[in-house]
Amino acid sequence: MGMSIDWGNYEETILVVKPALRWTHEDYRREMTRAIDAMHNKPYPVDMIIDLRQVMHNPPNLINICRDARLRLKEFDNLIVVISNNRFWQTLNNTVVRQMPGAHVNVFFTRSVDEAYRAVEDAQQARDYPYDNDSPASAS
Repeated sequence: MGMSIDWGNYEETILVVKPALRWTHEDYRREMTRAIDAMHNKPYPVDMIIDLRQVMHNPPNLINICRDARLRLKEFDNLIVVISNNRFWQTLNNTVVRQMPGAHVNVFFTRSVDEAYRAVEDAQQARDYPYDNDSPASAS
């Protein structure tokens, strides 16, 4: 299989996506559909970690895949964490953001699995506690 998707924790609040060394547009379409379905089936936000450290060969239409992902993920109030060994994916994301300023998706880039889980944990805590100890959030 060119891409795997699985829950990243017991509570099923994190999806982990791992493309293989070689993956295709069809792998993306199949697994993104599964991910979107899983996110829709939960009554709470589901964050996503995309581990791209092992990817060596990308499909030729990669920019279109990134554009499609932004369109499909913009409806969710979640964090997408991308783990990568280089800046290629961040540069690609920045290019797509400039092309699609209305398709906002909260994306964080890191090189570390531990940092990816910490970022998701921080985002989830912020959702659970929309105020700090000194200033409660307004009820607007």
